[in-house]
Amino acid sequence: MPDGATVHAMLRRPASLLLSCLMAAASTGVVRGADTSTPLPAEPNAFFLPGAAYGAVVVDIDGDGSRDIVRLVPETSQPGVLAVDAWRPPRRDPDAAWIRLGEAALDRAASVDELITDLPAQRHPMRPVGIGEPARFIVWNDGVRDRLLVATIATSVQPVPCCLTVWEVVSAGRAGLRLKLLLSTQDNAVTILAANLDGDRADELFVAKAPAIGAPNEVPIRLYDWDGRRFDEKRGIVVAPPGWEAFAIADSDGRPGGEIAISADPISGPQAILHRIWLARGKLRQESWAVRARGAVASFDAGHGARMVVVPPELGSTLIVRWPPGGSIQYEAGGSDVGRLLGVFGAGDGTRILIAGHDGGGVRITNPRLLPIPSPPANGVVTALVAAGAVPYIGPLPGGIDGRPAFIARGQLIDRPDRSALLAPLQTRPMAALPGVTPIGEFGTRDRYMALLHAAADPSRIGGQLDAPLLPLAARVSVAPSADVLAPEADQALDPTFSAMQTGAVSVRAHEVLTREPSLVATFDIPLGTRLLVATGSGQMTERPLALQREDQAQLQIDAPPDEDRFDLRVIAVTPAGHGYAGRWNVEVLGKPPPLSADVPFAPLSLDVPLSGRTLPQAEVTVDGQSVDVRDGGMFTTRVAAGVLPTDVQIVATDPVGNSTTTVVSVVGLVDYRQLPWIPIVVVLTMVAAVALYLRTPHPRPAAPRAPDDDARLEELD
Repeated sequence: MPDGATVHAMLRRPASLLLSCLMAAASTGVVRGADTSTPLPAEPNAFFLPGAAYGAVVVDIDGDGSRDIVRLVPETSQPGVLAVDAWRPPRRDPDAAWIRLGEAALDRAASVDELITDLPAQRHPMRPVGIGEPARFIVWNDGVRDRLLVATIATSVQPVPCCLTVWEVVSAGRAGLRLKLLLSTQDNAVTILAANLDGDRADELFVAKAPAIGAPNEVPIRLYDWDGRRFDEKRGIVVAPPGWEAFAIADSDGRPGGEIAISADPISGPQAILHRIWLARGKLRQESWAVRARGAVASFDAGHGARMVVVPPELGSTLIVRWPPGGSIQYEAGGSDVGRLLGVFGAGDGTRILIAGHDGGGVRITNPRLLPIPSPPANGVVTALVAAGAVPYIGPLPGGIDGRPAFIARGQLIDRPDRSALLAPLQTRPMAALPGVTPIGEFGTRDRYMALLHAAADPSRIGGQLDAPLLPLAARVSVAPSADVLAPEADQALDPTFSAMQTGAVSVRAHEVLTREPSLVATFDIPLGTRLLVATGSGQMTERPLALQREDQAQLQIDAPPDEDRFDLRVIAVTPAGHGYAGRWNVEVLGKPPPLSADVPFAPLSLDVPLSGRTLPQAEVTVDGQSVDVRDGGMFTTRVAAGVLPTDVQIVATDPVGNSTTTVVSVVGLVDYRQLPWIPIVVVLTMVAAVALYLRTPHPRPAAPRAPDDDARLEELD
């Protein structure tokens, strides 16, 4: 696309036909439950920008007072290298076309080794920045206005990361975009931050390098001071073992300007080390002191002088300290909260410290005395999202709202300082949950739009880590009216319709789906462009391509995990405006006829014979055409009439998707003769007959006894 080309209004409603349509449910299939899905609220003015990005920021690049959205994208002519592009919303007519301001390829300085090894005809001081190389935007103030920088470095083609290069993104009017080189070094860099460290109007650039191989605990630092035309370099060394972190903080010592705080583990001993770096009279200054814990650092003034807060990430205690210039650290408060420091919010007695816990439970809020403050209230939709495996956004809203800082905590916006009682709950208001989405900030005329990066990323506008790409994979950027993003989700769950892939035979109940086949088709009534994340069984949430997406409707194929006929299905829908909706179902594949067993127990003195059996709990059972209630566990009981002659009773079990099993039980008189224990009966009758025959058989009399001298035996004569 040529620079400055107009993007037609079709970008407002992009078509996303990803794959061919799946087969519809067969008209003869058994379908029970809701046959229409509950549609999610429409988002007619939200859409995705074309292509995917490796980073994005909103800033006024042409000085006209209206912020634009700038992205890191694959270059149009060379998709394997990075470029910068920019977009601007319509100025007057909200329905007019969006404008792409242009594209500029991103280069970085070539190392000395690269220049030496290249052929003379190919020697050039710059090289393209490849996809996967670190690059990030930095909003930098030159003393007059905010300007946009992009810093990059090579890591994959160099034995040692090289060479830090910093460009300014400049609007060239009808010529599109161009990149103006501000800094080119032969150094590596792991961290770059923009901060005002001397109290003048312009920000400095702080750079921390990787330690040399022979000195792993010595971190080289560079400070680039802007003189109105170029950067003047200052050098220093900080003693810190691997694992240190650098933070740009506000004034913590009463000297002009802010500082860079570096929190590090000790070289020896039990305590951590806190370094403070600033610029005074054109010289780089630093001081260090032992502190009880290592963690994220921020500074604030709650009305009684500058203070620092140190929040350990996992172990330790949150600390509030006073560190006067040139003096020692003095402890003022301590607490048990650990986690990710989001920032310090408010002023005076309303100052609050926001800490995101590792348990996903939201934000812990404390006052400067580290007394707990009630956290934002729970939201039912957000709770369902978390239960389904979503990760709602917790962090700052870059650029704030109407010039004031703002934070987002699991669907709650914190943007108004609390001036009430010391322990009063912080004032919040509900907004989009942003599951797996990073807000970029408001932009456009009067900030009417919000830009959202649909991936988890570092939202910092002042820089950060530069030793790895901001995003490992490109993600799409959506645009929505700010009012839509700052409005909460509707109070509803995700409610699609289900059908089997071939037969359509599906039964849907509350949180339960029964299907005849291992492949399902789920049809969703969702805003155009909505992304669906799916997990089956114990698998992780992954985004699935839609089989069909047209206006406000999408279809998704869901396959059962291999060798499993029961699994947990979780689906999360993320709309272009960042709203999240979750659904969770227990899915059971009924690919075989239901099991069925029945028997007739012994019932003396009655011709009304009891009959009992077992089948699937979800099945419907009939006995000689009469419906029978199926209890929990699939048990059923009834009574059938029987005479003295054998009578066949037909039992049919039909599962919810149409599979059926039939069995016949024959009953007679008082009992079903086929159910009697014939083998024991035959054994007993045989033994009785043997005893009778034995008793009726004649036996000879025994001979009369004789005396020892009796040699004869009298015989009876006739």
